Amino acid sequence: MPSDPLFRYWDACCVTSYINEEPPERMPHLDGVVEEVRLSKGTVLLLTSTVSIVEVAFSIEEQKRRRLLPEEEKRIDELMADTTTIRLAEPHELIMKLARVFIREAMTIEFSLKAADAIHLATAKHLGATEFNTYDTKLLNPEYQRITGLIIREPKAIQPSLGLPGPE
Repeated sequence: MPSDPLFRYWDACCVTSYINEEPPERMPHLDGVVEEVRLSKGTVLLLTSTVSIVEVAFSIEEQKRRRLLPEEEKRIDELMADTTTIRLAEPHELIMKLARVFIREAMTIEFSLKAADAIHLATAKHLGATEFNTYDTKLLNPEYQRITGLIIREPKAIQPSLGLPGPE
């Protein structure tokens, strides 16, 4: 009987870094996660919320030029549609209510949590993500791990055989 897959969740900033290949020092880790997902034959899945469709609105190339490029939008759309790489999760009422709980809990410890960040965290929690990956230094604060019960860290490949460091 096959075991349940490991769900890794990428915050939109991870998707943005992957699309832009920026900054370069992140790429070995992001590529390692993607390779791990693709080679896992369904035992490791990479998820993000459909909120990322909005948050990853343009590439760094478009931002630098201050001009929208259809080929860049196509590249972003292709990644979001490639279920061998990343799967999109649709927020629903239960996720929204959990996001509200996280926002309220953060307020009690004098932290603020943006709605989009709360939706990402709640989606990951609701779907049983093994870990939540982000580069957002605010979300890497241990208090958010305590509030959500999620392992929150920067992306790193789990499998040491890929030549990348695993989780600490």
